[in-house]
Amino acid sequence: MVNYKNLAKSILDEVGGPENISNMTHCATRLRLTLKDDKKANDENIKQLDGVANVVNKAGQYQILIGTEVPKLYDEFEELVNNNGQV
Repeated sequence: MVNYKNLAKSILDEVGGPENISNMTHCATRLRLTLKDDKKANDENIKQLDGVANVVNKAGQYQILIGTEVPKLYDEFEELVNNNGQV
């Protein structure tokens, strides 16, 4: 079972921290981020995280494919971003 709090923290670290996120949302299966500098994101490290199926960077959105459990991850991720990355 995936620990979404740990996954959210790992993703946040690998995309450059809360200061690199200008917008965030999710759809049915993906965490969708607008990054200020997408070069700070480490695609390969994110793809290796338990619970991440793939990473797509297109149309100005950095998309992390999680699956139908993405709302659970999003809640943890949003809390971290709003708390400036503090667990």
